[in-house]
Amino acid sequence: MNILFITYEYPPVGSGAANAVYYLLKEFSKFKKINFFVITSSPNTYHTKKLANNVFLYHLDIGKNNSKTESPLTMMRFSDKALRLSKELIQQKKIDFVHAFMGIPAGYVAYKLPLPYLLDLCGSDVHGHNKKYKILEFLLLKRLSKRIWGKAR
Repeated sequence: MNILFITYEYPPVGSGAANAVYYLLKEFSKFKKINFFVITSSPNTYHTKKLANNVFLYHLDIGKNNSKTESPLTMMRFSDKALRLSKELIQQKKIDFVHAFMGIPAGYVAYKLPLPYLLDLCGSDVHGHNKKYKILEFLLLKRLSKRIWGKAR
């Protein structure tokens, strides 16, 4: 089985969610019959890395200046690049399933793909959790999130 794992944060990008993903992938590497293709962001370079025999990371350059904070612009860049790479990997690696870590932006990418997906919600991707996105949430994210959550398996 081949699983596409999409996450905006993975060390050194992010904080709590990045650490959670790091430890999840460490545990996932124990499932020898499942391959995990992980799309994540990078502060300044595109690169790939083999984390284990069955865990492959694709770090997308999203022009992020500070590895600990996100912005709508870098999340949009990530969404665009991750969607393009996801479509390639689905074809090349015969992906069976998608695991999106956080509703925005990873869940949005999964929502746009033709495969079933699991959605992890864990912080500022939940309505009302992050006050700095109050206006953006009111205008766009609340309706979009409901669609993303509703299509998740």
